[in-house]
Amino acid sequence: MRYFAGFALLGIVLIATSAPTLAQPGPTFSAGYELFPHSEISDPDTDAATTFLDTGTIRVGTLTLTGAYPMIWGEGRTVLVNEVSYRRFDLDYDGFPSGADNPQNMQAIQYAATVTHGLSDRWTFMGIAKPGIASDFEGDVGTDDVTFQAVAIFIRAYSERLQIGYGAAWDNSFGPPFPLPILAINWNNGGRLRLSTILPANLEVWYAASQRMEVGMLLNVDGNQYHGDRDIYGVDNPLLQYSVGTIGPALNLGLGEGMMLGLRAGTTFMRRFEFADGSKDVGDYSLKNAGFLNVSLEVAL
Repeated sequence: MRYFAGFALLGIVLIATSAPTLAQPGPTFSAGYELFPHSEISDPDTDAATTFLDTGTIRVGTLTLTGAYPMIWGEGRTVLVNEVSYRRFDLDYDGFPSGADNPQNMQAIQYAATVTHGLSDRWTFMGIAKPGIASDFEGDVGTDDVTFQAVAIFIRAYSERLQIGYGAAWDNSFGPPFPLPILAINWNNGGRLRLSTILPANLEVWYAASQRMEVGMLLNVDGNQYHGDRDIYGVDNPLLQYSVGTIGPALNLGLGEGMMLGLRAGTTFMRRFEFADGSKDVGDYSLKNAGFLNVSLEVAL
């Protein structure tokens, strides 16, 4: 799981280092919903008591709300972006036994502080600290519900068209914390085309069709770990680890001054649930790949 967890962490670097959807210096608010329709479990390991896994399906829906407030010092040389986000992760089961102790609703609340500081004409430092809580909030919230991500990256501007970032990240969202090297690349052709990537996990290619519309192709890996209530799941430290990889076309459409509609669609190339009791693996399931839809709205306040 660490392999995919690290890629999910790199996604926050991709967002922070790529061009913003709204080129506004003030606060923003965004809301988004992502839907993965009912899908069967891929190659379930069943016995007489779990034959329902052969035909049962799971639907995944994720609601995300985010507010961001930037603070600028030194004539723009230093920028601090404060971001608070809420994510609700909903699971719906079809064909599963009623009353089964399956995860239903998980939630995550996170704060991210992103600091960028210009060191010279060529070099910029970026630091990200992202503490949070990810839980079903059915029982008492403790240290097992706490997540933390940290990033330090030095970005070199080789030209107006090419910037490359070198750094490292630290993450405990999927168990014991571990460091991860980072290579981030932002490129544009000096015109309508731009590319952002965290090798080898995340890739965004965008083409500005007009002043108000961008079309693109996105590859993304996302996920998180959620802590459950021990009284519900019957183990001392219940953990749900979810990771998903998606690829498909995207559209950013300006609806007016300071308002942007985002549409994403395509297919998954990986979806995995892993259940653990602390550091002890309990079980894991992969869902068959299927389509997805993501709709978001961002507003400059």
